Amino acid sequence: MSEASRPDPVTSRSMSGLLLVSVFLLMVTVAWSLYDEFYGLRPWRGYQRDFVGSYESYLNMQIAEEKKVEAALYSAPEYLKLKADADAQAKAVAPTDRQIAQQLALLEQRRVRNRSGQRQVHQEISFAGRE
Repeated sequence: MSEASRPDPVTSRSMSGLLLVSVFLLMVTVAWSLYDEFYGLRPWRGYQRDFVGSYESYLNMQIAEEKKVEAALYSAPEYLKLKADADAQAKAVAPTDRQIAQQLALLEQRRVRNRSGQRQVHQEISFAGRE
């Protein structure tokens, strides 16, 4: 038979049966993969849930003990001396810090003013080019 005389398999017979079987197999595969993902492959999820509960109760018991350790640290003479030194240094540099902040604010004002001036010049050049 020549190629012109052979019937086209797509137009000569219905493909609905083949499509039905393919869709059914695909749905079975999707159902199986979802089951496997959520129940089959993850038996450790129950262990994880139990561990989270146990570890949370353990950490809650440790909070009171850690608060005592923290209070002892904050009342230690070394910490109090370091805190006093840090506060004294902060007071010593406060005027310089304020001066730097003022200079930064002035520079920001100048930058904004220059930016708006550049925009205005650009608009004037664009407008002059249209005439």
